[in-house]
Amino acid sequence: MHYRRPFDLLIALIIAGVTAISTWIIGVQMKRKIKRDLGRKATDADLTSIEAWMKVEVEEKKESTKPLG
Repeated sequence: MHYRRPFDLLIALIIAGVTAISTWIIGVQMKRKIKRDLGRKATDADLTSIEAWMKVEVEEKKESTKPLG
């Protein structure tokens, strides 16, 4: 009987790599969003802070209700 463990390990490593890269990209996007909306550099704590995201939501609402022109 032939085991497919090396192939399974390769698939697991590829999935882990893709997950790590996509997580990093999402983190960068979220930090940019905080910087754009709050006007300050985002910390890692800001990414998980409910308070920071509530401030972002408030700023987004202010921007969306701002009159054009």
